[in-house]
Amino acid sequence: MAENEEYQLRSNTGITTDISDKDISRLFKKCGTFGRYQRWLYSYLFITKILTGSSGMSLTFSTANVPFLCYPPNFNASLIPANLTENEYLQMLQPDGDDQCSVYDNSFTGTYYTTPSSNSSKLQCSYGRKFLTENFSTIVSEFDLVCERKWLKSTLQSVYFAGYLVGSFVTGILADSKC
Repeated sequence: MAENEEYQLRSNTGITTDISDKDISRLFKKCGTFGRYQRWLYSYLFITKILTGSSGMSLTFSTANVPFLCYPPNFNASLIPANLTENEYLQMLQPDGDDQCSVYDNSFTGTYYTTPSSNSSKLQCSYGRKFLTENFSTIVSEFDLVCERKWLKSTLQSVYFAGYLVGSFVTGILADSKC
């Protein structure tokens, strides 16, 4: 019964599958080997696909989130206690948890700043930020795309890929047209 089904399948499709190893070797002899043109074409396609992928990935790295600290209002670095660095003091002003876009109001005793208590009032991070990037910068740190401006980062990514899409269509049409 299996032979009958195979015969029906073969007769319905019109394709015969009786190819021997001898036929395949004759086909390779007729077509030739992987020549210079095939190597060139393979290399060209490989390089262009790598470059296409890297341009898409570049936005991922250039818009990386960068840690930052918020400045309190009327901040003066010379009034920080001598046993603290500026970064250490600014970290003490950051509330615990995920709320990186707020800062405790700094306490001033007349001579230097003091450590804020946990029930100090929280302020929005609108008095400036210090990005903790010493060896690199990203679009986020250059254009201050955090907190109230965070939406600009996702808009930038959407516009970039929309331009990528439109550019692909336009260059495809131009490549097919006879100029």
